[in-house]
Amino acid sequence: MKINNKILVAGVTATMFGFGASSQAQNVIEVGASQRAVNVMKGTNPKIPVFPKLTAKKGFIRGYVKDSNGKPLQGAVIGVRSTAVGGYYSGAQGKTDAKGYYEIAVPFGAASFYCAGYAVEYGEGRAALGLHPVDGEADGFASNVGGVENFVMLPYGVADPDGVQEQPTYSNNYYGGGFYVDYSVGEAGSIWNSPTDIPDGAEVELTLTPVGKLINGFAGRSFTIHKIASTSAANNFNVVNVPVGTYTVQAFMTQNGQKSPLTIKETGPYSNQSFGLEPKEAKGKATLTFRPNSPKAAMAPAAHGNWGSIALTLKKQ
Repeated sequence: MKINNKILVAGVTATMFGFGASSQAQNVIEVGASQRAVNVMKGTNPKIPVFPKLTAKKGFIRGYVKDSNGKPLQGAVIGVRSTAVGGYYSGAQGKTDAKGYYEIAVPFGAASFYCAGYAVEYGEGRAALGLHPVDGEADGFASNVGGVENFVMLPYGVADPDGVQEQPTYSNNYYGGGFYVDYSVGEAGSIWNSPTDIPDGAEVELTLTPVGKLINGFAGRSFTIHKIASTSAANNFNVVNVPVGTYTVQAFMTQNGQKSPLTIKETGPYSNQSFGLEPKEAKGKATLTFRPNSPKAAMAPAAHGNWGSIALTLKKQ
């Protein structure tokens, strides 16, 4: 995968490594013939804010939760579960205060995190985002020792590096949103072609343009994805780790130098649910909001994304 991360501002070309309050960028991504996952933010990661130093407190887990700007998040939900001899589990849960601080008495045993989430207003509803442990891993700990774990809410980034290596198409391995794209390719001269098939050799183009700001208040960037339609290559791919916000999505095909819009339709078992594509079928242009698995912070797992499936089918008009 080749990513062009260049920004043209007042005639000067610069390279973009992250987001800022007024960041704007156009990224062009070329998808390989057999490539199944397109990580649009590959090579960049959000900046992690600084956290106050804390020491472990026997029988407790404690820490702070902030957004990627360093703002304390009140109402984030942290849940831990302990197991002692015999394999019986006991759980405890708490919320952060106005300073983003939490402190939870942990049941006796070997403890681990079962949730770490924060709910935000998103689209026409709410979305619960999984929180990122600042040290990179939500470590287990012994209750008799206690532990410290700070969390940050990220608009994008790799949540589970091992999971990405094993399943790069799985959206919950990332904090950013994602969706699946497929289309049918017509073979030249075949009587079995459908009028809506994309011709063999045509270039498929999909552009995402942010509407308003991302969930962390920063300006987003646009992404344009290109792939050559071919009967001998994969005709589907996953777009993952898209910075969370609302986007307009446009689809085109180019053949023999002529560019024309494609129909975009949300398909799959969840296409009748809220979020996703609006309208559910559109000629050339629609609005895309990522579908949360849950609006409840207590349902967001620690160190994982919390985004559901969106499937988009492209067709020739």
